[in-house]
Amino acid sequence: MLALKRLLDTLTRVTGIIAGVCIVAMMAHITLDVVMRAFFNRPLVGTITFVANYYMVFLVCLPLAFVERFDGHISVEVLTGQFPPNLRRHLYGWTYPLTAAIFAVTAYATWIEAQSKAVLGTFLIEKDMAIPIWFGYFALPLGYALLSAYLVLKFVAYLGGHPLVPEQMEGAEEYGEPAK
Repeated sequence: MLALKRLLDTLTRVTGIIAGVCIVAMMAHITLDVVMRAFFNRPLVGTITFVANYYMVFLVCLPLAFVERFDGHISVEVLTGQFPPNLRRHLYGWTYPLTAAIFAVTAYATWIEAQSKAVLGTFLIEKDMAIPIWFGYFALPLGYALLSAYLVLKFVAYLGGHPLVPEQMEGAEEYGEPAK
């Protein structure tokens, strides 16, 4: 199980880095577009297409498992926050397989869609230029599959009596995040 956790940690780290690179690339792309538009009246072709079909999709979907690794997804504990800690631990432990199944089905459905878009060679036309967008569709199944795998790992760890402790992101304590 330790080898699987290391593999998933490596994959989530890589997808997190890709998402970070997409943030920087998107900022540079948009900045260059604004500069070209304002100073030279020649905006870059495809900025909106790249932002909507690549950068934003990669930013949202690729780091899903990375965020789960740090227990960073939004959760609202109105009722469960009042439960005894032991009951809460078991309740959370048994939500992992249900959540993993939902994301696995989502990964499968988006994989089928991504394959069909790749076969078709889906593209958008902007100013008489065809921009292929089919590649961006593969971020969804990758992100959902990694998230599902990480949730399965958390469930197995829960069943084994050794739940995965959320990792602390480096530098988080500087921003008021309590150590876990």
